[in-house]
Amino acid sequence: MQTVADIFLARRADPNPALYFEERHWSGAEVFGECAARAAYLLAERPAGAFHGGVLLDNTPAHLFWLGACALAGGKGCSATGAVI
Repeated sequence: MQTVADIFLARRADPNPALYFEERHWSGAEVFGECAARAAYLLAERPAGAFHGGVLLDNTPAHLFWLGACALAGGKGCSATGAVI
């Protein structure tokens, strides 16, 4: 089964456009780089014990970069909406 991390890893050297937002675009490699940098931060700041994170951002590139970071840092992935939140 392919994971979200697998999807980002598969694009880590891809020079083709992968994300368009307003007047800017990022290649697959650039998206991977943004995600990987944030994943490194998450892992460096990880506290001992259970490791939980949440992403609640506007629909911007930063949202994708942080979701990718969570996946690359080993996150299992979960979506919660409405009353669950």
